[in-house]
Amino acid sequence: MKKIILLFVLAFSLMAGYVEELKSYLLSKEFQINGAFFLVEKSGKWVYAAMDNKGKVVGYYELMGTKPSPSNPFGWRALSHAVPIMDSQMMGYFVYIGFGPDILDPARKAYSWVFIDAKTGAIYKLMGQKRGYFEYLQEDGKTVPLKGIFFHKEGNKALFYSCMDSFEDSNFSIRKFSKQSGSIAYECSVGLQNPYHLLAPIEPKSIEIKDQIVGRVAFDRVELNVTRKPLEGTVHIQGVVGEKEVDCLRKHKPLSSQKIRNDWQLRFVADWDKEAAILKEQGSCVGVDELLANPLFLGFKRSLIIQETNSSDSLVFWKDISKF
Repeated sequence: MKKIILLFVLAFSLMAGYVEELKSYLLSKEFQINGAFFLVEKSGKWVYAAMDNKGKVVGYYELMGTKPSPSNPFGWRALSHAVPIMDSQMMGYFVYIGFGPDILDPARKAYSWVFIDAKTGAIYKLMGQKRGYFEYLQEDGKTVPLKGIFFHKEGNKALFYSCMDSFEDSNFSIRKFSKQSGSIAYECSVGLQNPYHLLAPIEPKSIEIKDQIVGRVAFDRVELNVTRKPLEGTVHIQGVVGEKEVDCLRKHKPLSSQKIRNDWQLRFVADWDKEAAILKEQGSCVGVDELLANPLFLGFKRSLIIQETNSSDSLVFWKDISKF
């Protein structure tokens, strides 16, 4: 009996280690959304819409439409027609992750995928299949989603975050996601005046802040990427506004390299150039300030990377804002 208990504890420990490594892996990368699953209500069949790298549907396949084989473990059967949308329901996304421990295990090699529920955003790790049925990661004999990790669809990409919060009233809704590593953190709770937190002092050798802005000004769609390097004193703004291309390079007085010791200093670095005078600019810069100040933001993503002598600190956050 004692031996059985020890084996059970060992198996549980190994699986807990697998799950934690899996979550760290998902948080460290971005993935392509490979396709979406539809449930055809009349037949009860699951149909997979395969997507290319741009998110365009390139084919439809019935899941377990034929007997699974080593070369076709999901039993895909190609369909010659599109999914009848009126008779089907989009259930979720299917994402190949190529997780190392799966690839090294012959029993799981073909099943290194996650399924993301379209309604809830819950993330389920595929582990295999038996007699034509998918088997997902379980806890106490029940299929459970991964805990403490959140999915966000960004274009045709799947990104995963460790923090999520949302707010909604009659006028607008906000959703925030964040993740971090090293000595800097960002609290994703909606409404905080200073969400930046310094976990330990940092002496930066280089700093790079990248902002991705997706929004709308009047009837023009705005897609801008802003790259700021405070220690070099440069701000590079690239993208499109309607039909117009924007490519503006600005030079400011460089931020003096000094140790970051508190939350306020970290926020100052993250928002650097808001008060800094422009010394020189080149490219298409006319009207850029108005665009950055007054767009209706649909999405805002910031990544902050601080390189130290022997380590790197980073955080990423995404904010969705929808006005009704």
